[in-house]
Amino acid sequence: MWKTKRHVIMNTLIRPILKVILFSKNNFKSKVYKLDDSRNYLILANHQTTWDPLLLYCSFKNLKYPVMAKDFIPHKYRRLVEKWVGPIYKAKTLKDLTAVKNMLQVCKEGNIIYLYPEGNRTFSGELCYIAESTIKLIQKVKVDIVFYNFHGGFGKDSRFSKVPSKGKFYGEIRKIVTREEINKMTFEELYRCVIENLTVIEAPSSSDYISSTRAEYLERVLYRCPICGEISTLHSKGNEISCSSCGLTAEYLPNLTFKANKKEFKHKTVADWYKEQETYVRDYQIENDACIYQDEDTILHKLNLNSDDELLDQGKLIFTSSYIQIGNSKFNFDDIKEMTVSGKQTLIFYVDLDSYRISSSTEGFNCVKYLQMYYHIRNKQNNFNDDFLGI
Repeated sequence: MWKTKRHVIMNTLIRPILKVILFSKNNFKSKVYKLDDSRNYLILANHQTTWDPLLLYCSFKNLKYPVMAKDFIPHKYRRLVEKWVGPIYKAKTLKDLTAVKNMLQVCKEGNIIYLYPEGNRTFSGELCYIAESTIKLIQKVKVDIVFYNFHGGFGKDSRFSKVPSKGKFYGEIRKIVTREEINKMTFEELYRCVIENLTVIEAPSSSDYISSTRAEYLERVLYRCPICGEISTLHSKGNEISCSSCGLTAEYLPNLTFKANKKEFKHKTVADWYKEQETYVRDYQIENDACIYQDEDTILHKLNLNSDDELLDQGKLIFTSSYIQIGNSKFNFDDIKEMTVSGKQTLIFYVDLDSYRISSSTEGFNCVKYLQMYYHIRNKQNNFNDDFLGI
């Protein structure tokens, strides 16, 4: 049995206390829902902030189990969380049959699980790519689906930002779809249902988000100037982001839109700018072993889930069409299984059974460009559809 007495105590006695603390800390508002105990559920939510998993946990009275990456929990707290919460671990991005088996087991026992179908937190404010395998999982578990929406998290605590803004942040159940309704849907209909009920439009916002540093570290997500096309020439300060090459300056306004000093600038939101970068990546013509991107002051660690991470190398990061190199450590793309972004500016990749992390001492390090280009190269080499660029 997955369920233990500790899990019940945690949910019944400690969760209400956590709810008061976390809701207050994040200025977050949500009803605390009680789902029908005679039904089984899978809770699906969009993913906007670091605190989403805990806020969602506190928003339902029912006992429930989160699906999450193991490295989401700091090593020193991991055993404590495992004993009292009982998370279902899933490797980020990688296909994880053990995780699927555990999810099916938990549901079969009559318990509730919750997860984020995007598998990652939004950088742009819009819904990330949702894999078809997630929809197949929904069909397999044969339970009711609860769609829960976070609103305002992108303005309140954007993934690129260092300091949260002041503004409206809340969550609510959008819709419950019964297992009987799901059984009548085709795969395509269920896919559309998931996308439709997890999509939240964050910008332009009808509410203002107040901060004196609203645009700072936008270069964690925006890496290409839309005017001159240069890479890594964008720098932010206060509520503005500018290009050191062509002189573009764009103010990031309280309603999460841009106002620029050049008429050629057409982007209204971060999502507009982000989509243009995706188009740039998909149109990129790959040249053998040509250096595509590079950054100074990067650090390479090997991740050890049950002990401290191991420092392997540091120095210049070089990214070509066939390998990625950090200092003297080189990894060929043929050996890399998957790649993903973790946190605000950390790149994770997997080689065989090992996991590696690339970080930087530079605030504003952009790892999105590496992730997207890696998947573009892999898609082209394998004749895959170029829709999925890692996030």
